[in-house]
Amino acid sequence: MKKLLLLFVAVLQFMTASAYDLQDDKGIQYNIKGDGTLEVVGLASWTTVADILSDVTIWGKKYEVTSIGAWAFEGREDITYLSIPWTVKSIGEYAFIFCGSSMTVNIADPECWCQMKLGNEHSSPLSSAGRVLVHDIETTTIDIPETVTAIENFTFYQCRKITSLNIPGTVTSIGSSAFEDCSG
Repeated sequence: MKKLLLLFVAVLQFMTASAYDLQDDKGIQYNIKGDGTLEVVGLASWTTVADILSDVTIWGKKYEVTSIGAWAFEGREDITYLSIPWTVKSIGEYAFIFCGSSMTVNIADPECWCQMKLGNEHSSPLSSAGRVLVHDIETTTIDIPETVTAIENFTFYQCRKITSLNIPGTVTSIGSSAFEDCSG
């Protein structure tokens, strides 16, 4: 009886961990948050492209995408492209742990990226980036806009594809590990 109960608990944990509320036609999986916005929680196994849009219409209802959840892309070494819109304000813990290093990461807005709340050092997709794009243009240089006053924790953690970063004098605060292990 004890073994059967343990098996049931293990199956229940697996089902809970992989559950999602909605999936769009590109295979991006979402949960609806309490405020009516969407959080990306995964990507269908049949796709390797995570082109996250700022808003998604599902069943005739429009939802804004505001976060990427903890563990959302964990272990997905096969992801080839990730686009993060300006509406995403936070990325949860371990969202990009054990992802490959060949992913192309497209950041919609450097200002929003610098203000993004990242859960920990494994939250930044830039550590898995083989290529970095800003506004769909490949770059090795990021110009942080003068509207930015703070760079958050882990923002460029292990980002090896950016070789030049222009920080304006308006930046008065740089968060913990924001540039840790940036060998580029």
